[in-house]
Amino acid sequence: MNAEQFHLILKDLAKVAGLADPALLVDQCRVRVGGMNVVLEHSPDENPDVLFVRAHLGRLEEKHRAVITTVLLETNFVNGWGGIRVFSLVPQTDQVVLTVSTPLLAATTAHDLWQVLSDVASQGGTMWRQITAAADTAKEALFSSAA
Repeated sequence: MNAEQFHLILKDLAKVAGLADPALLVDQCRVRVGGMNVVLEHSPDENPDVLFVRAHLGRLEEKHRAVITTVLLETNFVNGWGGIRVFSLVPQTDQVVLTVSTPLLAATTAHDLWQVLSDVASQGGTMWRQITAAADTAKEALFSSAA
């Protein structure tokens, strides 16, 4: 998908998402999906058929930093996902981000893209809630086994 096609699909996506003001999506490729901030990154000159969806899952709290960082790195390694799904951390904000690489073809519709965004936000949110809910238990288990 070229840059012009991507711009048009963003306009259509704003309608599908019911955005009163589509400027944030169309101009900055940012949108809230299921209460989660999502950023779209498309580089038509480098890889026109790939879209990176970055779902900002939440802030990494200092008290859980070691445990959650370990879990996220292990998840990246064990699940692999062939680089299609990767957890990372924005160092300036301590935001945990799930980046998903998805095909972006000329035939992709705004409805298709909205479904992808909804799935990423839903699945990412579920994984983040599970990880943070288990952080205290994991921290206790991690430090008791190290003793």
